[in-house]
Amino acid sequence: MGKKPTYEELEQRVKELEERADYFEGAEKALWESKGTFRAIYRASDSISFVATDLGVEGNDLQITSFSPGAEKMFGYTEHEVIGKSIAMFLLSEDIEKAVPKIREVIKKKKGYEGEITLIRKSGEHFPAFLAIHPLFDSKGNISGGLGISIDISENKNRQSKLHQAAKMESLGTLARGIAHDFNNILGIIIGNTELAIDEIPRWNPVRQNLEKAHKACLRLKDLVKQIRTFSQQTEPKMTPTRVTPIIEETIKFLRSSIPSTVEIYQDILGDSDVSAQ
Repeated sequence: MGKKPTYEELEQRVKELEERADYFEGAEKALWESKGTFRAIYRASDSISFVATDLGVEGNDLQITSFSPGAEKMFGYTEHEVIGKSIAMFLLSEDIEKAVPKIREVIKKKKGYEGEITLIRKSGEHFPAFLAIHPLFDSKGNISGGLGISIDISENKNRQSKLHQAAKMESLGTLARGIAHDFNNILGIIIGNTELAIDEIPRWNPVRQNLEKAHKACLRLKDLVKQIRTFSQQTEPKMTPTRVTPIIEETIKFLRSSIPSTVEIYQDILGDSDVSAQ
């Protein structure tokens, strides 16, 4: 028979067992608290989708084992509708083949995967999403399944598109300002030389009338260039009094020269008041 332990040795052994029991009790408590926190996040995050799956067959045809409330809101399915079904129901056909090697890599390396992907709602609508896949482990440290976490990034994409469009419009405005500036300089030369030519030609000469028409057309074009510059500068336009009768009469003259002679135009303008225009 072996030597009986002394009282001191028994007391030390009991103390070690008590310390170990306290350790396991604390670990168990922390584990339950951690599970409780995860459950709270899992249930409360209605804008984040949590979808748990099994391992499938060599990373292929993963079956859904859990479907969070956030996933129900994002995809439009209830948990009852998707449990036991393939995760492929949320993927585009061209993405299913690409997903298999990535899932196998997650299983092999026991590391997660993150990236952007296009997913499908119950309604058939496609939407961009950020997807993170993380392995789930059993008590022995072996991979038992996977957890897919998805976030709908449609609004972010829309904002990016609007910012891109705004940048394009700003570039277009810069280009329009440059063209308008050069065009205005050319018009200034044409208007100046037309005015000099008008002054040199007698009033009875038909050429003078043609030059006066060209001069009016250049002035109208100058106003249009001014409007282009105002628009491209994105400044708030100002309302100013404008006499519309000469503009209407001039427009009618241009129309008469561009439409068939069989079409008659009658004008009946009362008064010559100003209107506010930009």
